[in-house]
Amino acid sequence: MQHHSFPFTIENTKSVVNWAFEKPNVLIVFVHGFGGSAVKTWNEFPGTLNQHLEFRKCDFVFWEYDSLFAQANASAGLFMQFLDKMIEHPDWYQDGGDRVTFSRTTNFRYDRVIVVAHSLGSIVVRRALLNAYFTGKTWLERVETILFAPAHHGALVANLILESLTGNFRFASVAARFVSPVIDDLKPGSQVLIDIENETASLLEAGQGNFTISKCVIWAQKDRVVLMRRFGQDAIAEVVPGHSHTSVCKPKLLAGYTRPVEVLIRVLNS
Repeated sequence: MQHHSFPFTIENTKSVVNWAFEKPNVLIVFVHGFGGSAVKTWNEFPGTLNQHLEFRKCDFVFWEYDSLFAQANASAGLFMQFLDKMIEHPDWYQDGGDRVTFSRTTNFRYDRVIVVAHSLGSIVVRRALLNAYFTGKTWLERVETILFAPAHHGALVANLILESLTGNFRFASVAARFVSPVIDDLKPGSQVLIDIENETASLLEAGQGNFTISKCVIWAQKDRVVLMRRFGQDAIAEVVPGHSHTSVCKPKLLAGYTRPVEVLIRVLNS
């Protein structure tokens, strides 16, 4: 049964939204990692939306940002602004036919917001949520996170470039290390990572950091990229056998790999 729209591109962006036909109560936002893209990072995820009744009252957004040449803090700032508009003003980007069919009026409210992030996306999301806290965003209490192969303790940069980029981009991998500022952000012990970890620890110690606790963390057995260490008070990570840094977040139904979809449904039902 079809319970989601075909994908709409959000105006002036490469981000994509699939609207629920029923009145939704959950917003689910996907945030890709280094060298990724709004939809391709998640492979068959968009195609599963109409296959599971659990998703019928969820709006899905696949958010795109410059994960190669923008600093992580800049991307985090943009993501916080985007989330703020989506949650507080859910009709801000709707025009034309989608406004009529999938109206989200100014009185509309999402009960929950689930952010699903991969790799660098975890840094962008954590920084964005901390920014939301320090700017007094009241919607923060409704936000939950699911993290695949999170890079919040840093990444082995050379492996990240080789695994994340394909084709002609691989020939530019050496150059990328010098012209991409986010590479420095991803190095273990970078100031970006230190700030996130310290601010998170301070909030948790003060009993104000529940929003920093990820409900579900997924690592890949064959990940050669990120440093696998628990962050803050996150849930203990689940390790998926046989998968790599880039494959762990990509459901492949014909191959029988449905773990990413199962994890999202589990969090939805919790």
